[in-house]
Amino acid sequence: IYMYCLSLAVGTTAFAQDKSWWIGPAFSPDMCSRILQADAEVAKNIKASRDQNEHLKLGYTTGIMVRKNLGYISSMETGLLYSNKGFSAVMPVIFGDQIDPMNGINGTSTASVQYHFKYVDLPVKINYLMVRLQRMDMFMATGVNVNCLVEQKTVMHVFRDPQPDETYTSYSTESWQRLNISPMLGMGVDIRLRESLHLQIEPLMRYGVLPVDENGLIRTRLWTFGINSILYFKL
Repeated sequence: IYMYCLSLAVGTTAFAQDKSWWIGPAFSPDMCSRILQADAEVAKNIKASRDQNEHLKLGYTTGIMVRKNLGYISSMETGLLYSNKGFSAVMPVIFGDQIDPMNGINGTSTASVQYHFKYVDLPVKINYLMVRLQRMDMFMATGVNVNCLVEQKTVMHVFRDPQPDETYTSYSTESWQRLNISPMLGMGVDIRLRESLHLQIEPLMRYGVLPVDENGLIRTRLWTFGINSILYFKL
Protein backbone atom coordinates (compact mmCIF):
# COMPACT_ATOMS: atom_id res chain seq x y z
CA ILE A 1 0.00 0.00 0.00
CA TYR A 2 2.86 2.36 0.88
CA MET A 3 4.64 1.73 -2.44
CA TYR A 4 1.39 2.17 -4.37
CA CYS A 5 0.66 5.53 -2.69
CA LEU A 6 4.22 6.65 -3.31
CA SER A 7 4.08 5.75 -7.00
CA LEU A 8 0.70 7.48 -7.34
CA ALA A 9 2.02 10.63 -5.70
CA VAL A 10 5.09 10.70 -7.93
CA GLY A 11 2.96 10.14 -11.04
CA THR A 12 0.51 12.87 -10.02
CA THR A 13 3.32 15.34 -9.39
CA ALA A 14 4.87 14.60 -12.79
CA PHE A 15 1.50 14.99 -14.49
CA ALA A 16 0.86 18.28 -12.67
CA GLN A 17 4.08 19.67 -14.15
CA ASP A 18 3.26 18.46 -17.68
CA LYS A 19 2.92 21.47 -20.03
CA SER A 20 3.64 19.56 -23.25
CA TRP A 21 2.23 20.16 -26.76
CA TRP A 22 0.53 17.47 -28.85
CA ILE A 23 -0.71 17.30 -32.44
CA GLY A 24 -2.66 14.70 -34.41
CA PRO A 25 -5.37 13.81 -36.92
CA ALA A 26 -9.00 13.77 -35.80
CA PHE A 27 -12.05 11.99 -37.19
CA SER A 28 -15.63 11.73 -35.96
CA PRO A 29 -18.50 9.82 -37.60
CA ASP A 30 -21.58 11.89 -36.76
CA MET A 31 -25.32 11.48 -36.51
CA CYS A 32 -26.75 14.75 -37.85
CA SER A 33 -30.16 16.36 -37.75
CA ARG A 34 -31.92 19.64 -36.99
CA ILE A 35 -34.31 21.27 -34.53
CA LEU A 36 -37.16 23.39 -35.92
CA GLN A 37 -38.72 26.38 -34.20
CA ALA A 38 -41.98 28.01 -35.37
CA ASP A 39 -43.81 30.86 -33.65
CA ALA A 40 -46.63 31.67 -36.08
CA GLU A 41 -49.66 29.36 -36.06
CA VAL A 42 -49.51 28.76 -39.81
CA ALA A 43 -45.87 27.76 -39.53
CA LYS A 44 -46.58 25.17 -36.82
CA ASN A 45 -48.49 23.02 -39.33
CA ILE A 46 -45.52 23.17 -41.72
CA LYS A 47 -43.19 22.26 -38.85
CA ALA A 48 -45.35 19.25 -37.92
CA SER A 49 -45.25 18.03 -41.53
CA ARG A 50 -41.48 18.46 -41.76
CA ASP A 51 -40.95 16.64 -38.46
CA GLN A 52 -42.77 13.63 -39.94
CA ASN A 53 -40.76 13.58 -43.20
CA GLU A 54 -37.27 14.67 -42.10
CA HIS A 55 -34.83 12.34 -40.36
CA LEU A 56 -31.25 11.78 -39.26
CA LYS A 57 -28.39 11.66 -41.73
CA LEU A 58 -24.83 10.38 -41.42
CA GLY A 59 -22.09 12.99 -41.51
CA TYR A 60 -18.52 13.40 -40.35
CA THR A 61 -15.94 15.81 -38.90
CA THR A 62 -12.24 15.50 -39.71
CA GLY A 63 -9.04 17.55 -39.57
CA ILE A 64 -6.02 18.36 -37.40
CA MET A 65 -6.10 19.08 -33.66
CA VAL A 66 -3.49 20.58 -31.32
CA ARG A 67 -3.48 20.04 -27.55
CA LYS A 68 -1.68 21.94 -24.82
CA ASN A 69 -1.49 20.25 -21.41
CA LEU A 70 -2.15 22.73 -18.59
CA GLY A 71 -1.12 20.52 -15.72
CA TYR A 72 -3.10 18.20 -13.48
CA ILE A 73 -6.48 19.91 -13.86
CA SER A 74 -7.01 20.34 -17.58
CA SER A 75 -5.78 20.62 -21.15
CA MET A 76 -6.79 22.95 -23.99
CA GLU A 77 -7.44 21.95 -27.62
CA THR A 78 -7.84 23.80 -30.89
CA GLY A 79 -7.40 22.95 -34.56
CA LEU A 80 -8.78 23.17 -38.09
CA LEU A 81 -11.65 20.85 -39.06
CA TYR A 82 -13.93 20.13 -42.01
CA SER A 83 -17.45 18.90 -41.26
CA ASN A 84 -20.50 17.64 -43.16
CA LYS A 85 -23.70 18.31 -41.22
CA GLY A 86 -27.38 18.41 -42.23
CA PHE A 87 -30.41 16.14 -42.33
CA SER A 88 -32.39 13.90 -44.69
CA ALA A 89 -36.00 13.67 -45.85
CA VAL A 90 -38.36 11.29 -47.62
CA MET A 91 -41.25 12.86 -49.53
CA PRO A 92 -43.76 12.02 -52.28
CA VAL A 93 -43.25 13.47 -55.78
CA ILE A 94 -46.17 14.03 -58.18
CA PHE A 95 -45.52 13.88 -61.94
CA GLY A 96 -47.83 15.80 -64.27
CA ASP A 97 -49.24 14.29 -67.43
CA GLN A 98 -47.00 14.82 -70.46
CA ILE A 99 -49.93 16.05 -72.59
CA ASP A 100 -51.51 18.32 -69.99
CA PRO A 101 -48.95 18.78 -67.15
CA MET A 102 -50.99 21.51 -65.44
CA ASN A 103 -54.13 19.42 -64.93
CA GLY A 104 -53.36 15.75 -65.48
CA ILE A 105 -51.44 13.52 -63.08
CA ASN A 106 -49.24 10.88 -64.62
CA GLY A 107 -48.22 9.22 -61.40
CA THR A 108 -46.58 9.60 -58.02
CA SER A 109 -43.23 8.48 -56.71
CA THR A 110 -40.93 8.81 -53.71
CA ALA A 111 -37.88 11.03 -53.35
CA SER A 112 -35.04 10.68 -50.86
CA VAL A 113 -33.37 14.03 -50.16
CA GLN A 114 -30.04 14.65 -48.45
CA TYR A 115 -29.27 18.20 -47.21
CA HIS A 116 -25.49 18.60 -46.80
CA PHE A 117 -24.09 21.63 -44.95
CA LYS A 118 -20.30 21.67 -45.31
CA TYR A 119 -18.28 23.79 -42.88
CA VAL A 120 -14.74 24.72 -41.94
CA ASP A 121 -14.71 24.55 -38.13
CA LEU A 122 -12.41 26.36 -35.69
CA PRO A 123 -12.81 24.63 -32.28
CA VAL A 124 -11.61 25.73 -28.84
CA LYS A 125 -12.14 23.10 -26.14
CA ILE A 126 -11.12 22.48 -22.52
CA ASN A 127 -10.75 18.96 -21.08
CA TYR A 128 -11.20 18.68 -17.29
CA LEU A 129 -9.60 15.65 -15.66
CA MET A 130 -12.04 13.48 -13.69
CA VAL A 131 -10.25 10.16 -13.03
CA ARG A 132 -6.61 9.22 -13.59
CA LEU A 133 -5.78 5.52 -14.02
CA GLN A 134 -2.53 3.75 -14.80
CA ARG A 135 -2.75 4.03 -18.59
CA MET A 136 -5.88 6.09 -19.10
CA ASP A 137 -7.44 9.40 -18.06
CA MET A 138 -11.17 10.13 -17.99
CA PHE A 139 -12.21 13.73 -18.61
CA MET A 140 -15.16 16.06 -19.16
CA ALA A 141 -14.98 18.24 -22.30
CA THR A 142 -16.62 21.56 -23.08
CA GLY A 143 -15.96 24.25 -25.64
CA VAL A 144 -17.21 26.07 -28.71
CA ASN A 145 -16.92 25.73 -32.49
CA VAL A 146 -16.90 28.61 -34.97
CA ASN A 147 -18.51 27.24 -38.17
CA CYS A 148 -17.83 28.84 -41.57
CA LEU A 149 -20.19 27.59 -44.31
CA VAL A 150 -18.31 26.47 -47.43
CA GLU A 151 -21.10 24.82 -49.41
CA GLN A 152 -24.73 23.77 -49.12
CA LYS A 153 -25.54 20.79 -51.32
CA THR A 154 -28.94 19.16 -51.82
CA VAL A 155 -29.10 15.72 -53.45
CA MET A 156 -32.49 14.27 -54.46
CA HIS A 157 -32.92 10.63 -55.53
CA VAL A 158 -36.27 9.99 -57.22
CA PHE A 159 -37.56 6.40 -57.35
CA ARG A 160 -40.18 6.12 -60.13
CA ASP A 161 -41.32 2.65 -61.10
CA PRO A 162 -40.73 1.38 -63.78
CA GLN A 163 -38.45 4.29 -64.76
CA PRO A 164 -34.80 4.20 -63.63
CA ASP A 165 -33.82 6.19 -60.58
CA GLU A 166 -33.06 9.86 -61.19
CA THR A 167 -30.67 12.06 -59.21
CA TYR A 168 -30.83 15.85 -58.98
CA THR A 169 -28.12 17.94 -57.29
CA SER A 170 -28.21 21.63 -56.43
CA TYR A 171 -25.71 23.94 -54.71
CA SER A 172 -26.44 27.08 -52.72
CA THR A 173 -24.86 29.32 -50.09
CA GLU A 174 -26.61 32.66 -50.62
CA SER A 175 -29.81 31.82 -48.71
CA TRP A 176 -28.07 30.30 -45.67
CA GLN A 177 -26.33 31.67 -42.59
CA ARG A 178 -22.61 31.82 -43.45
CA LEU A 179 -21.23 31.88 -39.88
CA ASN A 180 -22.42 29.95 -36.84
CA ILE A 181 -21.38 29.12 -33.29
CA SER A 182 -21.72 25.59 -31.90
CA PRO A 183 -21.18 24.85 -28.19
CA MET A 184 -19.70 21.40 -27.51
CA LEU A 185 -20.16 19.03 -24.59
CA GLY A 186 -18.74 15.56 -24.09
CA MET A 187 -16.93 13.05 -21.92
CA GLY A 188 -14.03 10.88 -23.01
CA VAL A 189 -10.85 8.95 -22.31
CA ASP A 190 -7.20 9.62 -23.10
CA ILE A 191 -5.39 6.29 -23.59
CA ARG A 192 -1.59 6.32 -23.24
CA LEU A 193 -0.44 3.91 -25.96
CA ARG A 194 3.16 5.06 -25.54
CA GLU A 195 4.89 7.89 -23.76
CA SER A 196 4.68 10.07 -26.88
CA LEU A 197 1.54 8.56 -28.45
CA HIS A 198 -1.98 8.98 -27.02
CA LEU A 199 -5.41 8.00 -28.36
CA GLN A 200 -8.24 10.30 -27.29
CA ILE A 201 -11.83 9.07 -27.72
CA GLU A 202 -14.86 11.15 -26.75
CA PRO A 203 -18.60 11.13 -27.51
CA LEU A 204 -19.23 14.77 -28.41
CA MET A 205 -22.46 16.77 -28.84
CA ARG A 206 -22.47 19.95 -30.96
CA TYR A 207 -25.43 22.34 -31.31
CA GLY A 208 -25.72 25.35 -33.62
CA VAL A 209 -26.83 28.47 -31.74
CA LEU A 210 -27.84 30.44 -34.84
CA PRO A 211 -30.49 29.22 -37.32
CA VAL A 212 -29.07 28.27 -40.71
CA ASP A 213 -31.98 29.87 -42.56
CA GLU A 214 -31.80 33.65 -42.24
CA ASN A 215 -35.39 34.35 -43.34
CA GLY A 216 -38.68 32.51 -43.10
CA LEU A 217 -41.33 31.51 -40.58
CA ILE A 218 -39.42 28.41 -39.44
CA ARG A 219 -35.93 28.56 -37.94
CA THR A 220 -33.66 25.54 -38.46
CA ARG A 221 -30.75 24.79 -36.12
CA LEU A 222 -28.34 21.95 -36.87
CA TRP A 223 -26.93 19.52 -34.32
CA THR A 224 -24.54 16.56 -34.44
CA PHE A 225 -23.58 13.74 -32.09
CA GLY A 226 -20.43 11.78 -32.87
CA ILE A 227 -17.58 9.68 -31.49
CA ASN A 228 -14.56 11.94 -31.88
CA SER A 229 -11.17 10.17 -32.08
CA ILE A 230 -7.77 11.92 -32.09
CA LEU A 231 -4.38 10.21 -32.39
CA TYR A 232 -2.03 12.60 -30.59
CA PHE A 233 1.75 12.73 -31.12
CA LYS A 234 3.90 14.56 -28.57
CA LEU A 235 5.94 17.46 -29.92
